[in-house]
Amino acid sequence: SALRAIECDDKVGEHHSALGRAYREKGDLDRAVSSYETAVDLAPKDGVIWAGFGTTRMKQGKVDEAVQCFEKAVSCNPDYAFAYEALGLAFAQEENWKAAVDAFHHAIKCDPGQAAPAYYNLGNTLASSGKFDEAAAAFREAIKLKPSVVVPRIGLGAALSHLEKNDEAVAEFAAAFDCGRGSRLI
Repeated sequence: SALRAIECDDKVGEHHSALGRAYREKGDLDRAVSSYETAVDLAPKDGVIWAGFGTTRMKQGKVDEAVQCFEKAVSCNPDYAFAYEALGLAFAQEENWKAAVDAFHHAIKCDPGQAAPAYYNLGNTLASSGKFDEAAAAFREAIKLKPSVVVPRIGLGAALSHLEKNDEAVAEFAAAFDCGRGSRLI
């Protein structure tokens, strides 16, 4: 366990990060923050730790602090797709659409083969900013990568509906239904 690892060596940032993650998963966000603060003090150049700290800050509703953590994560590891995607979600929550779109594009560039969630989140962000054509294209990319996943099809159907392409929208909603129960959301 993370506590046992810290008892053996309390100078390893990864141990404190693991403890922070465990506290976050239990819902003890104050202890999670304390663990992550120690972790980033011990390993200030570890992008994974910074991203975990940012995720904790998001759970606390401290979006500005989360953005700072995710920005630190990508500055430490410029190829860290998860951190870019998390940064995009934080920017989207603030309705900073341009920054969110840029972050999702970075996530896609970092890991194109595993980018279905980033494409889906990009589609949602573009739709939220009224760019339904671009949103539809992003949802289509998510579907290409994960054709049996329901949520991008629903997003595509909604974007097509906004574009008044109702026959196509109905077809996507039907395809989402056909993906069946128990399938992955993204």
